[in-house]
Amino acid sequence: DSLKLYTINTYTAYNWNTGQSNPTIEVTHAGTYFVNTIDNNGCRGMDSIKIIEVSPVAIPLQDTTICNGQSVQLHTTYGIYSYQWLPAYGLSSATIYNPIAHPNTTTTYTLSVTNNTCVNTNTLTIFVNPSPTLSVQPKYSLVLEGENVTLHAQSSDSCVWSPTDWLSCGTCNTAISTPQTDMIYTITATNAYGCYTITTATVQILIESTLYIPNTFSPNDDGLNDIFKPIYNHCHNIKMLVFDRWGLLIFQSVNPDEGWDGTYKGGKCQEDVYVYKLDYIDDTKNKAHTMAGNVNLIR
Repeated sequence: DSLKLYTINTYTAYNWNTGQSNPTIEVTHAGTYFVNTIDNNGCRGMDSIKIIEVSPVAIPLQDTTICNGQSVQLHTTYGIYSYQWLPAYGLSSATIYNPIAHPNTTTTYTLSVTNNTCVNTNTLTIFVNPSPTLSVQPKYSLVLEGENVTLHAQSSDSCVWSPTDWLSCGTCNTAISTPQTDMIYTITATNAYGCYTITTATVQILIESTLYIPNTFSPNDDGLNDIFKPIYNHCHNIKMLVFDRWGLLIFQSVNPDEGWDGTYKGGKCQEDVYVYKLDYIDDTKNKAHTMAGNVNLIR
């Protein structure tokens, strides 16, 4: 850049320290410039001016690539300067040196940096690649214990499931879950650009409390139906009482897996109809229950 120097008043003679004698000179470098003048009356004068050279601010910028939905922080030279990014679309601020950019489409930004009177500009482009489309059906499932559910990740890109516990396939878009506990699966779809989308699928087990008691048993040591005991699932605090037809308590236990072997005080009980009573609490509702009925003892 250049700058023109001149005196405010008009003189008959000029002598600049550059060796020039024109009323106006053009300078291209910083420094102190002197001029000696002579007016119409022969009076001499002298003045000087100091020129300081201000360089434009360097603006290093670099193109970058992101996936749709992602953001990137931009950086340039930091200082006590004035910054202006255009367009302001997708920027956290258009007047700072390091805004966060999250455009939805490929965008070219122009940055102008002003240092006093010097302005410098530069551009960068943020290329936005598409992210995979992804949804999962069903997103929430409730299955009975021991049953399964088919989960389908709807995406044109490859999918990975995590964790893979109780899944038929961890890298398929369709997988069968047979969970033994409640599960939250994370599904990640990745496309050719390396962009990914994440969603989740929740599978919960519906726990049912059940208790079954047979109406007949045959304690004859043949290994079949020798013990009278309940068959239960998700129950606790089970207490069983057995009475004969006259109301005599002949068996009691708080261990449901023990059961009654058809004896009383070491002796075998006769074939007859006996009365049982069961008290228990179900796990699902933590509610107390009582069952009573008859059981046939057959030898």
